[in-house]
Amino acid sequence: MRDLKDLSDLKKRATERKAPLTTEEKQLKVQLEDRLYWVRDRRILMLADSVDRYMAIYMCEELNGIFELGPAGFQTTATCVIEHLNVTFMHWHISSTYTSVPPWWWMRSTKYVAIEERWQEYYLPTVKHTIGKNGRSPDLVMLQSGLWDQTMFALAHNQLLFQQGKTKKFSKTPNFMRSLNWEEMNFYMHRLAKIIDLIRSQFGSEVPIVFRSITHKANGSETMSIYDVDRAARFVCKELDVEYMEFGSLVSGHYDWYRDKVHLKDGPLSALWGNILMWYLFRTQGGNEFKGTIQRMPPNSTLSYEHSITDAWKECHDVFMHNSFI
Repeated sequence: MRDLKDLSDLKKRATERKAPLTTEEKQLKVQLEDRLYWVRDRRILMLADSVDRYMAIYMCEELNGIFELGPAGFQTTATCVIEHLNVTFMHWHISSTYTSVPPWWWMRSTKYVAIEERWQEYYLPTVKHTIGKNGRSPDLVMLQSGLWDQTMFALAHNQLLFQQGKTKKFSKTPNFMRSLNWEEMNFYMHRLAKIIDLIRSQFGSEVPIVFRSITHKANGSETMSIYDVDRAARFVCKELDVEYMEFGSLVSGHYDWYRDKVHLKDGPLSALWGNILMWYLFRTQGGNEFKGTIQRMPPNSTLSYEHSITDAWKECHDVFMHNSFI
């Protein structure tokens, strides 16, 4: 991220002073671009919620990119384009794993909830912006669905209590301290597996996917069911060979760096998010970094390389998924 920021700042300074780069700046620009060859022309797709949309906005601002909501508007799709590197971060908003928009749904502006409908109505019209260097898929897919599911399960349970006559009226206040039951966990697992299947059907079975662990709310009384969703997600990812991005657990407790009880501020936590995401991209391009030491840089397009990108990803993937290395 440091090299990306420095290169973006060079471009910004030249634009603001309306003058070309100095000789020293040109030399620095060449050095930075030489080091960032594995970032240029890449595409990163995020199927996630507003936590990651804010992260993308912060990154876009940090790297002097252009952030735009998609044609369908808020909570559908969005893009961040870093023009001088031709890098695109595409955000496809997931509104839980539910299958319809019931009368008790809390976001009245939500037209489609089911991932199948959102795929057709929102995602497919923008899919051309997600295709990376291989010409058929994103260079990296980051997946996340959890906080919307937590609210969905809580309100669905309130509706059930009302229908069974156990409450006099439907409560709009979700109880996040209630643990999920087996039927709810099973539903979530099947629907998350469906999303992963849609990704692989669209982009191929070899597309690198990481699941970003769920962030906790900045309120200790609203975390119980998040643990349940997290456990279910871990099981699905293990079964379907999807890596788990331990961002949620890393930022848990750092609530001074939250902008509200759900979303994180621009700062150390968003920088951590960006660095982790770029580490995964580094691996998808053939890089190998282990325990803080770079074992191999991604192959430069001008050089021959004995491994394919897929082989390079699998090389570390198999270690992280099936072995203990701590």
